[in-house]
Amino acid sequence: MNTAASAIQPSASQLVSHTVLLERIRRLGESPRVWTGIAGYSHQGREIPYIVVASPDAINELEYHRRATRRLFHPAERLETLAALRYDPPDDAPVARPPVLIVGSSFGNEAAHTEAILEVADQLAYSDDPSVRDVLDRVITILIPLINPDGREAALREWTDRPRSPALVGSVNAWGSMLNRDFFALTQPESRALLNVYREWHPLAAYDPHEDMYLLGVRWPQICWTPPFSRPIHPELHPSVVAMINAMGNAIADAWRREGFNMLHDRDGNHGFMTLFRLGGRFHLCMALHGVPALITESARTPGSQSWEDRTKQKVMASFAVLTMVARDPARFVEAIRASRRPGDEHDAYVVPKDQLDHDALRQLVGTLALHEVRIYETDTPSPAYVIPTHQPDGRLVRSLLGTAGWNFVSMIPSLGIRGGLASRLPEAERAARFSAPLTPVLGPRPAVGSVPGRPRPAVELAIRNTVAGVRTLNRLWAYGLRTSWTTAPLEAAGRRLETGTFVIDGSTAQVVEQAMDGNHPVVSRLDRRVDRSVLRRLRAPRVALYVGQGVDDRYMAVTGDTRWACLQMGFSPIEITEADVRLDILKRFDVLIVPGGDAAEIVAGRGESQPWQREPWEQQGPRRGIGQRGLAAIRRFVERGGSYVGLGCGGATLGGTEFLGLADVQTERDSLGEGRVRIRILSPDHPIMAGLAEGSISNGESQAPIIPGYYYSELTAGIKGGPIFVAGSGVRVLAAYAGFDDGTAETSFTSPELLSAERRTPAVVHSEYGRGTATLFGISPDFRGIWWSTYVLLSNSIFAAAAD
Repeated sequence: MNTAASAIQPSASQLVSHTVLLERIRRLGESPRVWTGIAGYSHQGREIPYIVVASPDAINELEYHRRATRRLFHPAERLETLAALRYDPPDDAPVARPPVLIVGSSFGNEAAHTEAILEVADQLAYSDDPSVRDVLDRVITILIPLINPDGREAALREWTDRPRSPALVGSVNAWGSMLNRDFFALTQPESRALLNVYREWHPLAAYDPHEDMYLLGVRWPQICWTPPFSRPIHPELHPSVVAMINAMGNAIADAWRREGFNMLHDRDGNHGFMTLFRLGGRFHLCMALHGVPALITESARTPGSQSWEDRTKQKVMASFAVLTMVARDPARFVEAIRASRRPGDEHDAYVVPKDQLDHDALRQLVGTLALHEVRIYETDTPSPAYVIPTHQPDGRLVRSLLGTAGWNFVSMIPSLGIRGGLASRLPEAERAARFSAPLTPVLGPRPAVGSVPGRPRPAVELAIRNTVAGVRTLNRLWAYGLRTSWTTAPLEAAGRRLETGTFVIDGSTAQVVEQAMDGNHPVVSRLDRRVDRSVLRRLRAPRVALYVGQGVDDRYMAVTGDTRWACLQMGFSPIEITEADVRLDILKRFDVLIVPGGDAAEIVAGRGESQPWQREPWEQQGPRRGIGQRGLAAIRRFVERGGSYVGLGCGGATLGGTEFLGLADVQTERDSLGEGRVRIRILSPDHPIMAGLAEGSISNGESQAPIIPGYYYSELTAGIKGGPIFVAGSGVRVLAAYAGFDDGTAETSFTSPELLSAERRTPAVVHSEYGRGTATLFGISPDFRGIWWSTYVLLSNSIFAAAAD
């Protein structure tokens, strides 16, 4: 490292805060070349502004230019049936002023993006350089300098005290979500704000600068990287889009080469740095599947690796390289988009029945697709269903979001736990009926569910299905003081069989239940008669503690954020505690302690030095503090006295095993095998923690044990351990075990796939009694990135088990 560590980044007071950003943009708005808008708002209510820059004549006709690109992305449709569905080709008129989108700081602790994008805005708004004029006269530039203002402000607070801190607290938004993994699922307001700008402008190209603290300037001598990406390439990306991504990357490399930067670049992608494959929610891949050539760059930000001036210069130069390329030959980008978005000749569609176990999950699916501008239809023939054609302009995105091939890690159908599949794979009679059924366009989700059936008489009970919406409604009902119970056996309601784990409500006031639903859509049934009390366990509002201290912070901020977000979505209000709070006098105030995924050794001993950013030249985020032996003793005593412990991943689950707490007779033999969707066999469907899952199983395999999809997560490039491989002793009950993969392509994502095979029967969820309390340990990630609704109930059931009499 040749650059002094002190030169890598200005002090916090010199960096652009959100307040300064708004003022800078206000002043930019005084230029006749600039129009400004608000894309949306962050979790904490901060504005997410964007800047539109072009020549004054184009600024005066922005609506005309928006309509021109919209015609390219949204050709007219001719609709009768699925078999007769056609899209008129977009007109051949050239796009007079192609929009280009540049967005930064989805990671709020990568500081140079905001400053660099503001520098691009300043040059476009005021410079009279001929090259800038050329861009202004031919391109409309849309700039979003800061997509994660809450994360930026958190990072600035950290940098105020520790200027060389990695400030990982700013890598996520206020709820702990990693925004650059959310652009497919769109669970967060910040990612939805960015998609708002896409829908409004439909850019012909997009650029998203990033900064690296793992490899560039640390393990490798190069201090910046630009595409082409390494192979493999995502199978749904059109070759024309990939070619334009490569061309933009090569243009950036040419500019950097002239500046003399020591860059990582290979025109054939032979560098092994980053692929264009993983469907993990990243913005550039989301845009590329929409047909928009989009790319990222990376700049080293480890103190001493390169100067602040070079970090910002790389992004400014890359921005103008992209803008100049589009300005000089917009027709190439237009043709790439047309080729990618041209519907195929083979007609097919995903058919999603409206009769689902979890109606809110169905709404989540349809609502997310609508945010992406996917064409959705509905039909009542031969049964009510949503129909999402694959032969539509966004067909590549449809197949990526809904396809269930093994490489498609975050497919929405298994992750939301809903039924659906391709029409072409239906039985012949149903397939023919689907292809000939009349279709009606849908603008948003409209399932006819979520009302209390009739007006129940006093003392007549209601049953609420154990789903995300049902759990959320139940948590609200406790505010009204209604008596609630949990079934330990199936029951009948309105002629329907309701599975174990159904919630039973004393429904003397239907209006109260309807108020508690408040926009939720749980399945509510009126019970025909009083339920046998012997199959009911009385439930009360659980008191939940969520550990967020050392060992589950740092690089695990997003993992802990997943658990926090899952609790929020289901209506729980956990109290967050740190290592200083792990004392019996505090723990005894709660019914359940949740310890998220992380590093068990760091939970006990405090933040370690295993990762490059945990030692010099980085400055650490405060002193090293773990829960220590006193904390371990306090947790043991808490569980002995009747508390419940819920541990996830290599943090909480490994901590609960014999190496640390000894709450369950399990050892962690291995961990961190990779990342991907796996199959989980439910071995104890009668156990309360498995309640509500068996009915949604995807297969019975060769035995009667139901199988559900689940998610195994670890990411060692980022230092994130996960997926402990348990060896269970005789004192634990294995509730669920790994049962292999959907297909052979999924296995290639794991270093030791045999450990997750059906034959190995490696425990995925275990449960143990300890004193008067219990411990439940998860090897899978039941709450992965706000996507995996289908396994959320594993977490809620674990919480309810602690509050059931």
